[in-house]
Amino acid sequence: MSAVSANPAVTDAVEVDQPILVVDDVADNCRIVSRRLELRGFEVLSATSGQAVLEAMQQRLGDATPPVIMLTARDAPEEIARAIELGASDYVTKPFDFRVLEARIRAHLKRARNTGDLRLRTTELEAHLQSLSDRQRLDPLTGLENIRAFEAAVSRSLAQARSS
Repeated sequence: MSAVSANPAVTDAVEVDQPILVVDDVADNCRIVSRRLELRGFEVLSATSGQAVLEAMQQRLGDATPPVIMLTARDAPEEIARAIELGASDYVTKPFDFRVLEARIRAHLKRARNTGDLRLRTTELEAHLQSLSDRQRLDPLTGLENIRAFEAAVSRSLAQARSS
């Protein structure tokens, strides 16, 4: 689903490929925010306990949690710190400006997508590097280890012997 908005004022469209979870203990607030996000092109799920959602995400996903933006009336520093420690990416206090909330959502989605792209690219590069390393130490005709592999093995053995 695309996050391209019907509002022509929005120029920084981010492709939305995962739903957004809106959590609020006040059902009306949850409905209002969810509806406004849906009108902006987001797929929205909802829940009523932010603390429970963060704890469940941390247990299930560990470090791979998606971006979480807390939208709450609670503004005590210890609550903000606790939410961030549990995995919240951002923290917005009520009352809030919807344009700011949407901008933060889009920024976090873009960052998450870029991070995923970088992880994928890093994996590809590591595999390519391993392939190059294998080519460097293997004879292309026979597939057997060549002189470079022999020299590397000797160097490792000498270093091990010196450290013993």
